[in-house]
Amino acid sequence: SLQKLLNKKGFTGEIISLTPHLSFTGLEGYHFSVPRGSEIKAWLQHDDKAVGVTDYVILDDDSDMLLCQRENYFRVDGYCGLTPNLIYRVKRFLNKDNL
Repeated sequence: SLQKLLNKKGFTGEIISLTPHLSFTGLEGYHFSVPRGSEIKAWLQHDDKAVGVTDYVILDDDSDMLLCQRENYFRVDGYCGLTPNLIYRVKRFLNKDNL
């Protein structure tokens, strides 16, 4: 599971939920996906487990995030995965108030 993978890398938080997969069908039955950032925004606004979440990071190998998410987004290399450098940057971001 993702929780176990992150724990092996030194993550001490808890994965509490998953984002929804949003899409819609347009004219003539064409299927359209929604940007990943919109799915994350929907989760933050509507999932009961997200109520009160203020500190979060987005770890993703896609870059279709919303402009308002740019500070929380950390691109994961699809080939290398979580690297020590990325983990260091994420930890610094989450602990920025304690520096």
